[in-house]
This record gives sequence, structure tokens and C-alpha cells, in this order.
Amino acid sequence: MEKIQPFADDKRRVFAKLYINDSWFEELSLHLPNDLLFVLFQSGIDLNMESSELEHLIDLVEHRIPDIPFFPFELNFSLINEGVVELDSIFGESYEKNRNNAYKPYFYEFSGYCKSWGDLRKLLLYYIKSDYGYFTCFLDFSEEADYDRNDNIIAVVDGNILFSASPIEEKSGRLVVVHNSSKIDPKFMPVLDDSIYKCITNPINESRKTILKDAVDNLKMSFEPKNAIIYNVGQGNNVSIELNGGKHIFFDIGLTKSRLERNQSETKAAIKEFNKIKPEIVILSHWDMDHILGVAYANNSIYDAVWIVPDLWGLMKYTYKRKGVLKFKYVSDSAKRLLKYLDFKSDGKLFIIDESWTNDCIYSSKNEKMCIWTGSRQNANGINGAKEPYNINEANNFGLIMTFRNKKKLLLPGDCEYSIMPSDICKVGYEYLLASHHCSKMSKIPLAQSASNKKAILSYGVANTYGHPNKQHIRELSNIGYEINTTLGHRHIRCNLK
Repeated sequence: MEKIQPFADDKRRVFAKLYINDSWFEELSLHLPNDLLFVLFQSGIDLNMESSELEHLIDLVEHRIPDIPFFPFELNFSLINEGVVELDSIFGESYEKNRNNAYKPYFYEFSGYCKSWGDLRKLLLYYIKSDYGYFTCFLDFSEEADYDRNDNIIAVVDGNILFSASPIEEKSGRLVVVHNSSKIDPKFMPVLDDSIYKCITNPINESRKTILKDAVDNLKMSFEPKNAIIYNVGQGNNVSIELNGGKHIFFDIGLTKSRLERNQSETKAAIKEFNKIKPEIVILSHWDMDHILGVAYANNSIYDAVWIVPDLWGLMKYTYKRKGVLKFKYVSDSAKRLLKYLDFKSDGKLFIIDESWTNDCIYSSKNEKMCIWTGSRQNANGINGAKEPYNINEANNFGLIMTFRNKKKLLLPGDCEYSIMPSDICKVGYEYLLASHHCSKMSKIPLAQSASNKKAILSYGVANTYGHPNKQHIRELSNIGYEINTTLGHRHIRCNLK
């Protein structure tokens, strides 16, 4: 198979798919007052609207907040070139034919910022007319470039290209978006329209609950948790749980996208540590990059584990049908590629939890010491008193939640809002809590009052621009009895559950 050339500097054509994650909404929440956010979301920011309506909303922000040059602040793209098409063609062929193929899921992403509101406006207006939500581009790694006089240039985005199977490679450059005047080669279309990433495995809903239970119970593991290790992976989430008998479970396998954070000695040590683990089960809270990027450094045996994941495609369907939601896709092609690879080689070990299965304990071990939950999977009621319908965690609230109980108890909410979790979770006092969504700005925390000597662990990165950790979030955790601990300065924090 052709090796991907992620940093080709000869202006060869690449395609870029724009997607939005929660960082867009978080950065808005940091800079805009609640009443203005309410106006924006009440109006229904929808990139299917007329260009004049979109411009009106942006002008409204600029008028009210003149010192903000433009928004959104960070733009995320999945990149596609000849090598991607060649590698991912494996999914269009039979598994038996490719059983021994050396393919490994990989990430090919660009994150950056437009220099001016003019560039961003042109980019968004061009996006509206795109049939499949992609841009035709080339990458530019030169020190200086002037595109002002080139009529074929739509916008220039400065940022970083990240490529990884293992290890992660990264390079600074520009994504130069150009008008597409040529016919698209048909071989690109299955990647551009996502058809090559669609899964064969059917999501499991509540009526098929026994399928999941039987599969996990048949592993015949002791589900008595000894320790939970919360790794310092920068702006990310990565937790391993050691059970009696030496078996391991991962809850998320994340890693920061920030080169600065990955180069910290503690994070390097954490990567070496979780690389040695051969898990029996991997449970994903959700599909954001900072919750899955760690597979680039995980032990290859991770793909032989049982995977329990939320329905990525159900989330995408949801974002398109809800009013007041930007109609971008909330997930990267890298996430779709990982899910498809798991589907491709699952041997019955992939369990996708249907979007309709809500507010429930979807699995409980026989001793009830390990439970997997879904929340109500809906928008939380505003952020710190903001009026409806403003919120930031729509995509995150589709995630999975875990609780562990031995002599001490642990709550792992992923990025879900506390207020959307099942009430049975909130009635319990936990000795250990991994603060939801890197301790971001959130709605009220309805957890039970905790006794003394309880720890809330905050996993966030020094390079984040999202206001993590949020002071109000910390204050509320302290008010219900939690001592605040952070992963910063440590390779991990160990939670002794025995």
C-alpha cells in the first residue's frame, strides 16, 4: 500500500473536511455574555441558512463585542490525499483477503486559525455551497507566503498538521483553500462522502441488552477493581482500571493534540506506561480526538479487546436534525476510521450503543462493582444559569459513563454533564471523581455531598485555551466535599479502590 506523505510541500492537492467539536462553543462561552449567546442560539445558527442571515449573526457579535475580530477561534479539518484513499481502500475489500494486512488506524488532521474575519467569512460562505462538506486545498510550509493577489484562493488557515499511526508527527504550516475547478476523481468519493466508513455492526439498543451482558460476562473476569490509574495525557482523558487477577480495562484512550504537552516529561512517562497494558475491554466515553488519540501509542493488542462505544453515526444524525445547532459534523474522519477498523476486524468484539438507549445502566457486573451507564443524552439546562437553549455539551452528552465500587468508589463521567447522568449515579458519595470534561464550565452539579478525604481529579492541559479548569466548577466540587487534585506534574494519579 502507498505510504501517506502527510507533509508534501509541492502544493499537490488535498481535501479537507471541516468539523466542529465542543471547543467552538466553549470559546464562545468564554468571550460572549449569556444574553448574546441566547440571541445567537435562539436564532438557530445553521450553515444551511442564507448567506445574508449568517453574516447578520456574525455582525451582531462584532457589534456587541468589538474587540473580538472573528469567531470561531479554532478550526479543525480532517485531511484526505492519495495515500488516505489507497490505505482506506482496505475497507472496501473482504476481511478474509486482508486478515494479515499491516493496516493500523491513523490520524491525519489539521487544526488552525484564520488570520482575519474576511478569510473566515469567505470560508464559511463557500462551505455552504459544498455538497459534501469538504474544501479543495494544498499545504504550504514556506516561511512567508502572500496570497492576496491570487483570485483562486478562498482562505488561508495557519496551524498544525498532525499525522499519526505511531509515533505522532506534527508540522506547522498553512492550509490554503482554493476554488475547485476540476472534476473530482471517483476514487476519492467514498472517503469524501463517508460511505467507506459506514459500519456493518448494528448498534445495540435496550431491547438487545442481554447481548452486551453475555459478551462481557463470558470474559470470565473478576470485576473487583483494585486501582484506577488516571494518566497525565495533557488535554485528554485516559484511564486504566486494574482488576483483581491483573486484567485491565481502559476508559478512554486519549492523548493531547498539543506538541508542547506531549513533550512534557510526565506525559512521555505516562505514554510509556499505558503502552505496556494489554486491555481486555476498552470503553469510550465519546469520539473526540482527545479521547482516542492515544491509540497511536497503545499496545497493538488493544485492537483485540472488547470495545464498547457510543454510536458515532447516531450523534451525527442528531446534530443535523436539532434546531439551534451548527450543522457541521461533530466527529473527525480519524474517529470514523478507527470505528470502521474496529468494525472491520471485530470478530464480534465491537458493541456500539444505540443513540436511543438513554438514562440507563447498560451493563452491571454480577457483583455490581463495575457499571456502564448512559445519560439522558440531551442538552443540559444552560451553563451556570444561562438561558436555554445555550449549551456547550450536546455532543459530549451522547457519551458513556462508568462507575466502579470496591471499598472505595469511583465515578468516571467522561465529558458528560453531571446534570444529565441517571439519578442513581448522583445519589452515591464517591471517594474518587474524575471531573467531567476537564473541569470545564458547566451547569449545576447534583452529586451527593461527600465525606472528608475525597478526591476530585482534574485532567487538563497547560496549553488549552478553553478556560480549563473553570473556577465555578472547582468551587462546586469543593462545596460538596472534594479535595482538588490535578494530573499536572505527575505521570498519573493512582486511585486505590481496595
